[in-house]
Amino acid sequence: MIISQSFTRPADTTAYASGDVMNGSAVTVPISFTLSQLMINPCVTGASIVSSNQTGTFTGILHLFTTSFTTAADNAAFAPTDSDVSNYYLGAVSIGAAWNAFTANKVSTTLLTNKLPLSKNMNLDSAIVYGVLVATSAYTPISGEVLTINLFLA
Repeated sequence: MIISQSFTRPADTTAYASGDVMNGSAVTVPISFTLSQLMINPCVTGASIVSSNQTGTFTGILHLFTTSFTTAADNAAFAPTDSDVSNYYLGAVSIGAAWNAFTANKVSTTLLTNKLPLSKNMNLDSAIVYGVLVATSAYTPISGEVLTINLFLA
């Protein structure tokens, strides 16, 4: 199963530094991925990111949590609280090792060697996984870049 979420970056080309959050304009909450109620003991097996920017190289990490919280705004340093990490952190998926460029966009896919279980502290009747996309190297975006994150679940 694949769960997708998209967001549009702000209308600027301000470069990201390693450790900066990437999200929509004035957004300070994580990206939410709603899991199917039919899944039993879901696990993340990988992820992909699709960007409307066909140039540049992006590397990042998608941090996953069991609950929503206030996070840094776009292009600010990611600094979750100790409580957010110790109580709600599920794990992370690195994104951007290799990009496939197409005419109008590019895509990068990462498959995990070990599955990432999502059952920690979750109510699986109406489970939502929350993600924060963080740059792991300098990246210059295009204005209004659209990013789609796909979580692969088994």
